[in-house]
Amino acid sequence: MDASSREPLFWERCYLLTRKNTHGQPNPSGVVPAIDPAAECQMICFLRESERRRQERRALTNGPRWNPFIGAWIVVAKTRRQCLEHSNENDIYRKNGNDYYTIHLGDRWSCSVQQKALKACQPMQELGRQYLESWNNGAQMAFLSRMWESAKAGTGLTMAYHSIRKLFLSSDKDRNSPPKK
Repeated sequence: MDASSREPLFWERCYLLTRKNTHGQPNPSGVVPAIDPAAECQMICFLRESERRRQERRALTNGPRWNPFIGAWIVVAKTRRQCLEHSNENDIYRKNGNDYYTIHLGDRWSCSVQQKALKACQPMQELGRQYLESWNNGAQMAFLSRMWESAKAGTGLTMAYHSIRKLFLSSDKDRNSPPKK
């Protein structure tokens, strides 16, 4: 708990996985069930920092302010010693090791969002750049002048006439030919 506001620093939900049944016997400290020293155990915890701490963390980050995962952590402890050590901690820190590690979801999410946004916007940005360049290098003017000349010559109408004529001729052939077996 934070001494000044009496608000907990974070809320935590932990799941303890062990090969030996503890029968839900509470530890004398009341924090976690009693763990048999011979038992293998692993623990995964999901933490959510208090609103005040999340606001402080948002102020320190350069990433997007709307990141809903800032202040959300996943903690994995793979040994009995690390499980007990984590259950006695009062604060969350970034740690990485073989038998204990933490993942701050806010950092992971903001990096992946930025990468995905760049990847999604890059083709459109390139298309826009090429379009503007085509007006500068004369490609658009050449296209428009060719289109204007073909419109004046009636090329489009001639092509439409020939296409419709082929359509009618092929439909007449189909009507006059014997049915397929």
